[in-house]
Formats: sequence, structure tokens, C-alpha cells
Amino acid sequence: MSDLLKMGSINKANNIGNKGLQYARSYAGSGLKAYARSFEMLRNDVFFCQYAANTMKTTQPLPMLKDAIYHMTEIASYVFREENLEFAIHGNKDKFDLIQMKLELLLNSMKNENSRFKEKHSDIAEITADFAGE
Repeated sequence: MSDLLKMGSINKANNIGNKGLQYARSYAGSGLKAYARSFEMLRNDVFFCQYAANTMKTTQPLPMLKDAIYHMTEIASYVFREENLEFAIHGNKDKFDLIQMKLELLLNSMKNENSRFKEKHSDIAEITADFAGE
């Protein structure tokens, strides 16, 4: 496991230079949206390297990895809920039935794997009285 983390970190670290150049080019050429996307990719790679380094420093990395997997799965179960998903299909009408079938298979799979898929949550309400200094 240490070797896998080490190799992943090395690959990410090697790509940071390339993505740094990509980040600079997109910022210079395309504006804020492309800059944000490249910067986020760069930050993800840096985070992975830092996380792998911290994991390799511990004597028991398995509980740390299991904890990360558990928490990432929890986050994903809240994000991938029915009310958060929306699809727009563009393309050839002849292939629409096939695309629709594949989307239905994907959604059924998500529903079966995610116990929170059908959960509904109320919108977040802004409460100003508590923060108005009254």
C-alpha cells in the first residue's frame, strides 16, 4: 500500500509542473473560468501528495485510509441524490432511446447503491435575526 501511495504521489508531483504551466496558460489565454478549473486540478494534485505523505508517515495507515473512504462515501451519498441530479441531452434523435436507457440504468444503480438517493432536504433558509447583532 505504501508503494502505491508513493507511486501515486510521484506521478502527481511530476504532473504538478505540467499543470502549473497549463494553469498559467489558461489564466493568460482564456480568462477566469479556465483559470479556476486548472487551479482546482492543481490543488487536487497537491492535496493528494500531502495526504499520501501524511499517510506514509503513520505506522498504521489503514485506519486513516478507511476513515477517508468512509467520509468520502458519506459526502457522495448526500451529493448524489435524486433532487441534485439533472440531465440535458443533446445530439442525434436516433440515439436518444439508447441514451435514455443508459441513463435509466445509471439512475437505478445509484438508487440501489445509495440509501439517501430519495431523501429530500428543505432549502437552506437565511436567518438574519441571529446575526444582525440584536
